[in-house]
Amino acid sequence: MIVAYINERDKRVVDLLKQLKADFVLVGDLQKEKTMGDLLQGSETSFVSGPTFLYFSNGEENTQQKLSKLCKENNIYIPRIAMETKHNIGWTLQALLEEIEKEYTYFLTRDKLYALIMKPDKERLRQDEAYLNLMSYGLSLVENEDSSIEQMKACIANIEKNK
Repeated sequence: MIVAYINERDKRVVDLLKQLKADFVLVGDLQKEKTMGDLLQGSETSFVSGPTFLYFSNGEENTQQKLSKLCKENNIYIPRIAMETKHNIGWTLQALLEEIEKEYTYFLTRDKLYALIMKPDKERLRQDEAYLNLMSYGLSLVENEDSSIEQMKACIANIEKNK
């Protein structure tokens, strides 16, 4: 079973799920306080205004891979996806959406920092020790899984300020 929290602009995802003959339930904002386990029992609703999110129950890994391929073929991007775990099955939809959004923002920030440090001013790297140190620090943040989003945002701001 798949819990589908789908934005109106991504409604083609419903067609792809039907094409795959996937077992899914469309949930909405009024069900945010229900646990993921409760939502897996089913109760259909309408599209939502927030970002699309898909939650795959155990045993749906193959469906997730097929859907990912179909989405790519149809130029549909769904970065907010979670798989059922023993920890998140008891979470409310709201709590899981908040956690997924934090992770999504973290990885976007890390990707932005990575893009900045991978295109440095090579001449400036040779001549400006502070710039070299800043870029090295940025690289260390990208490589360290314990780096906070605040550290990365500060480093991005410093790099952009010192272009």
